Amino acid sequence: MGTVNSVAAPLFFKEPPPRTMTVTHSWTDPDAWSHNADIVPYWPYTPRYFLLRPDFTNQVNAAEKYASPFTLPTFTKYLTLAADEMERGLLSYRRAALNAPAVKSKSAYKEVLLAEQLERMMRSDVAVLQFEDMRYRLAKADADTRTVLVNKMLVLAKDELARTQDSLETARRDSRLGYEWEEDYIYTPKIIEEKIKVLQSVIEQEIPEYQIAAGR
Repeated sequence: MGTVNSVAAPLFFKEPPPRTMTVTHSWTDPDAWSHNADIVPYWPYTPRYFLLRPDFTNQVNAAEKYASPFTLPTFTKYLTLAADEMERGLLSYRRAALNAPAVKSKSAYKEVLLAEQLERMMRSDVAVLQFEDMRYRLAKADADTRTVLVNKMLVLAKDELARTQDSLETARRDSRLGYEWEEDYIYTPKIIEEKIKVLQSVIEQEIPEYQIAAGR
């Protein structure tokens, strides 16, 4: 998940329906099958090791496990600081592109888009981890804490939706984005579009339905 694929990594509020075949109720071990097939049925668009897979039984905090051996707050703190530093560098990078000679302006603009996408990658990585951490804690929290958590999750999901829409527009303008030569394409604009649909469902349906059921 900690690759450029983060801009296309989904946020799940609840266990999603499968998008491909499953063997959950088969004589086959579903975990072994998923590992051998290298896919996760509810998000089969990328190799399983590029996806943060929530434990929907809430026995394990997948976000904390991902951040190990660091604590999750420490990991996300320094990832956010790196993104902030990237944004500071982008201020002069954008000025340079705007002031570039006409013959170089187009390629300079594409390099700015590339750097912006790298910043979004880091911020999306933080968002996925924080959202999953809150989803895990939501299942174990008291009523007042659940209200606070779900409101934070809604804000986070809205921020990630806006960032993902920007990521989509950038990916459409530069075919280098999403590409890693060892693994072929890790994400494509189509996968980002699927993430947007998931985020819209979380914001418009899943969280409001949860709030209504909780009487909040």
